[in-house]
Amino acid sequence: MIKIKLIVPEYQEQEYEASFPLYRIHKVDYKYTVYTRIAIDGEGFVCHEVTEHDGEYSIEIRHYRELDGRSGADYCLGRGEYKSSAEEFEEALEKVQSLIDQMS
Repeated sequence: MIKIKLIVPEYQEQEYEASFPLYRIHKVDYKYTVYTRIAIDGEGFVCHEVTEHDGEYSIEIRHYRELDGRSGADYCLGRGEYKSSAEEFEEALEKVQSLIDQMS
């Protein structure tokens, strides 16, 4: 566990303990599902996202200096309704890899 600071919706800085990598799932308007893995590197955080929509997938990799908690600590830290696991993220990634392999 490490301690990280987030600016929460009330725009107050709060400190949270979290184990990395973090896994998060976000179902957006019942149309998209975003599977996220957040890891720490020497410069900040690396965010890997796999988005699924009607059998179509996209991958996005981003680097952040800090995590943005304005969406709420549960969202940012993958807790509550956003809780996910390494297995869920890996399953989504495997689906993407399978599609890539079919293109080869």
